[in-house]
Amino acid sequence: MPASHRTGPSALPAAPFKEFSDAQPRALVLIHGAGHGGWLWARVHDRLHGKDHRVFTPTLTGLGERSHLLSPAVTLDTHVADVVNLFEWEDLTTRFWWAISMRAG
Repeated sequence: MPASHRTGPSALPAAPFKEFSDAQPRALVLIHGAGHGGWLWARVHDRLHGKDHRVFTPTLTGLGERSHLLSPAVTLDTHVADVVNLFEWEDLTTRFWWAISMRAG
């Protein structure tokens, strides 16, 4: 499959994560795109966690394994609140986060 047609972590260039491979441990938040869940980042999570980083891969409300929570009340604001709450509840002050677009087609 051409690189331009790949989706998920395999479509990402290695460079954004390479700088963390030998860096001081950090808190990293990886956000999936539409139609996926936090599981999308499993391989990346394991590699970064193996380098002693704190890695968070939340599944946004109404998507992935949380699809049972989907309703007309779930909006982009809900997903923003999901991420903001993660930062607050996990007391994340040193931040790096990577997100995949929610845009379709």
